[in-house]
Amino acid sequence: MKKWLIALVVASICQITMAQVREVTEDRTIAIPYGQKQFFVALRANATTGFRWHLQSYDHKHLRFLSNSYQRLEPHLMGSPGIQYFTFQLKSSVIAPQCGVIRFAYARPWEHQTVVSAKITWCYKARASTEIG
Repeated sequence: MKKWLIALVVASICQITMAQVREVTEDRTIAIPYGQKQFFVALRANATTGFRWHLQSYDHKHLRFLSNSYQRLEPHLMGSPGIQYFTFQLKSSVIAPQCGVIRFAYARPWEHQTVVSAKITWCYKARASTEIG
């Protein structure tokens, strides 16, 4: 009986892990309108599982990292997923048009395996030109 129960638990854990590894990389582009200096990246997460998004890399020359926060979608439901927000500010030296990449990894802090990665391309748009005459 004990061996059967242990096998069932191990099979359940393996199934969960394999399902998480099958998730694809999230690649998105964020368009930042001319004149806007702050923007955020919102990534779906579930902190109750121990997983969270980690900022891996970004362009320090053009961006300043401001904050990282998490908001549960259904605060009254235990185990409910949420959104993890990363807020950035364009440095004053950024001249439009300008693009860059921010990379994130979704993992548990105590494990060394990334389950999902995200590559966010940001593009600061040039001012819209107006025709005269």
